[in-house]
Amino acid sequence: MMSIFIGFGSCLLCFFLRYQVELRTSGMYTASRLALIQTLLIHAVLVLVYSETCSAFNQLNTLTATVYWIVISGVWMGLGIRRMTFTDRNLYRQFTQIFTFRTFPTVYKLIFWITILFFIAPLGLLAVYSTPNNYDSNSYHITRILIWLLNQNLDHFPTTHVQQLYHNVFAEYLILQVFLLTGTDQLINVIQFGAMLGSLSVVSLVGKRLGMDYKGQFLIGILLFTLPIGIFESTTTQSDYVACFLFLCFVYGGLQLIHAYTYKNGLLCCVALALGGFTKYPIFFFACPFALYFGLTFLIRQGFRPTAQLLILAVVCMILTFTPFFTRNYSLFHHVLSPPEGSAFFAEKIPCDRHSVAYTISNVVKNAGLHVALPYNHYNIFMDSVIQWIHKKIGVSVNEPAISLNAYATTFSVHEDMVPNTLHFILLLINVIFLFSQRGSKEVKMLVILSVIGMMIFCTLLKFQSWSTRTHMPFFAVGTIVIGFVYQKILKLRQSVFIVFLLLSCIPFVYGNSNKMLIPTRYFSKKIVAHIPKTVNVSSLKMKHQLEPSLGPYYDFNSTLVKYSYPIKDVYPYSERVKIFSMLDDAGYFDLEKDENVFCMDRTKAYFMNHMHEYEPFRQVLSAIGSDVKNVGFFFREGVGFYHFWASVVHQNHPKVHFNYIYYPAGFSSLPNAKRPFAYNYILTDNLELVKQHIPASRIASIHSSSRYHVIQLKTVSTETYTY
Repeated sequence: MMSIFIGFGSCLLCFFLRYQVELRTSGMYTASRLALIQTLLIHAVLVLVYSETCSAFNQLNTLTATVYWIVISGVWMGLGIRRMTFTDRNLYRQFTQIFTFRTFPTVYKLIFWITILFFIAPLGLLAVYSTPNNYDSNSYHITRILIWLLNQNLDHFPTTHVQQLYHNVFAEYLILQVFLLTGTDQLINVIQFGAMLGSLSVVSLVGKRLGMDYKGQFLIGILLFTLPIGIFESTTTQSDYVACFLFLCFVYGGLQLIHAYTYKNGLLCCVALALGGFTKYPIFFFACPFALYFGLTFLIRQGFRPTAQLLILAVVCMILTFTPFFTRNYSLFHHVLSPPEGSAFFAEKIPCDRHSVAYTISNVVKNAGLHVALPYNHYNIFMDSVIQWIHKKIGVSVNEPAISLNAYATTFSVHEDMVPNTLHFILLLINVIFLFSQRGSKEVKMLVILSVIGMMIFCTLLKFQSWSTRTHMPFFAVGTIVIGFVYQKILKLRQSVFIVFLLLSCIPFVYGNSNKMLIPTRYFSKKIVAHIPKTVNVSSLKMKHQLEPSLGPYYDFNSTLVKYSYPIKDVYPYSERVKIFSMLDDAGYFDLEKDENVFCMDRTKAYFMNHMHEYEPFRQVLSAIGSDVKNVGFFFREGVGFYHFWASVVHQNHPKVHFNYIYYPAGFSSLPNAKRPFAYNYILTDNLELVKQHIPASRIASIHSSSRYHVIQLKTVSTETYTY
């Protein structure tokens, strides 16, 4: 665990060095933001170099990671001593000024500190304390990291969930470093939280580039920070905020490049684009119009030779970034991106099957529809009818299979993968209308046009998915710049009031993420509106007798329609509901909801927040994995990840246990990692009969079963694997 301080120390030393360099030409606030961005990008490149190099020698382990970051930290220390960075008292004095906000008016000082203490800090606490329990993270993001750690390389491996192999991997390289330096999953959410901080810095710098003062820059940062999907993403092990940060770095680098041709700006632009695409392919769709605009503008202003040099630099960055990954894909799938349709490994087809103007309009409308939902069902039904009407007019079925993976529905969800950005979407539409109704502001108008084209490319090439609100983050990130610019430069309204409104609007998302609540928001929401249940459900006759004397006037305890379930007698006004709620509360009816927060929830249960139907069956067999466990063979017919199962076992005081797939398609048998022996003496399975078909009863010591899972203890350690 102590090794993480080496990695953190490397970032800190690099930050000080870059800050000192940037301070020569910029003010301290601009220099600190540039230093943060450059530090994150430099370390992203260093992570890529370490991961691919050590993987080639099967040496991805804690020792090599620790030595690597000690060497890197030593380089930064040497450069700092040479430049006398760490003995510069003015440097530390400036940092004191930065974090006390001395140069700002009292109102903005107060807003800064409220934002940090009551909004950013709570998310940081969640990133550090909460369990990684995102659905995709359990399925493939973190599961593949566990297998990389086991094999000590990034090569493809046998699995029943083939997306673990070919989905973009760079965000996982970053998480891998945290695993290597800490040995646990405690800090892996911090990667996306750090990407959020970097993104806030980038968008505010773009605002400065567009001529906005500190108030406008802060407003843009707040607009991005309060994006609901961004708040939820910042405490997960997904990859969307990492991708968004890299996309924003590309946009900022491109804007800088066309105004000031320097090698540093060119490198920033090319590296960010390559790593952004390596994190999520859709980044290329959003970046494509920006890249063409930057390239053509650069060609006109600088001429052919510098443009050719920049193009070569971009190609080199792409080749160096993608070649190892594409090589691994091609050697197994005979395709550089994913298993082709019809092959033995084919699992999904995300690109659209057909293309036309009508199909593009359909997907644009449906993707926009993901951001118009409200917590009001009648309104959402009305919006569904509007979208159905549009589709009738263009002659396309709303759920056309050729362009849809999921059925469309206007749904207000507070799930961390699907929450709509309704407020920001409305603000963006209104402000774009104001922007184009005015003369001038060509550069900002161009940002809007390029973003819209990028979104249209996205909607043309990829099938509609109901969880795409997080994939839209690059579009909304640019949108926050547009909103902030219009608000300050065109509307010229008071920004402090707008900032307070935005912060208030995001409180439910900061504190009430259903996967990791900081406070029991469900309980407090019910208490505020005096929400009382239509039926009181009790667990025993004793509880009925406890509630009946006080609640008898309001609930029919003589009803026998459903045992231990008693309906309300009437509809009551608010004042009466307050009394009823208080009586229920005093009787302990809401005790479970009061404990609904990350600090009270059992950590093992927390890993299953997106798989709650799996928790109780697995809990019943978890204790069967004894202290003699060596490793656990994962023998599942269903194609799933095992991170949440592994984490639960590790949490039961088995810190050194490994999981691995021991039952998988025969096509994986030729992989070098399939030939690595994996010794296990326990098996976790979802199909007991399937295991018995392959493993003789004479080798089984015991079987512990629940309704869904089975833990099998073997008499002796085995290294056998099984294929189908």
